[in-house]
Amino acid sequence: MYLYLSIVVTISLIGVLSFIKKSDVSLATIYIKESMKETGEVVQEPYILTTEKINISNIKSVKVEFMNGYQNFGNEVLKYKDGLLTIKEEVVSNIKKLNGKIWLYKEKISLLKYLLNSFF
Repeated sequence: MYLYLSIVVTISLIGVLSFIKKSDVSLATIYIKESMKETGEVVQEPYILTTEKINISNIKSVKVEFMNGYQNFGNEVLKYKDGLLTIKEEVVSNIKKLNGKIWLYKEKISLLKYLLNSFF
């Protein structure tokens, strides 16, 4: 009797955890590298620094901190350059230079998958 009840409870718990979705948000910092070309033009290269491994295809949207607030973008503003995650140059002009933050909103994952990933 108790074995049957524990199996039913375990299967129910796994079922509920697989249907509940969790938003996954990563906080990163924007570092802007400024360099000067031979023509005297200043070039700004923004890099996104984070402690996590980021896959661009899993990111739904990006929230960037600017001097006068925040703005949301799709994942099309992100790209890899020389093995580092960067943001396209069109977005750079008004980004907060010191301690600029960026929120990476990833695809929702099931709570069961999240718990399994955190254990292993």
